[in-house]
Amino acid sequence: MGIFLKLKGVLELLGFGVAYWMIKINADGGFSHNDRAGGIGVLCKSSEGSFFVGFGDTVSADSPKVVEGLALCKGAEVAAQKR
Repeated sequence: MGIFLKLKGVLELLGFGVAYWMIKINADGGFSHNDRAGGIGVLCKSSEGSFFVGFGDTVSADSPKVVEGLALCKGAEVAAQKR
């Protein structure tokens, strides 16, 4: 079962029905090993493909994977607030 089918099932259980609004989150991060600093960027689009929010910030982290994870978490947070 694909992730979108699972998400659809969860949304239906929560009472959203068959018609629901999806958000596409594009998140990326960059990391400097020298100073343990990184940057994140997030773009969110509606299910119709129109841009509705973007975000960028600097972060402190221990690895590139942590920066990528922070970018995804911030993307989900920003998208939920703007929904």
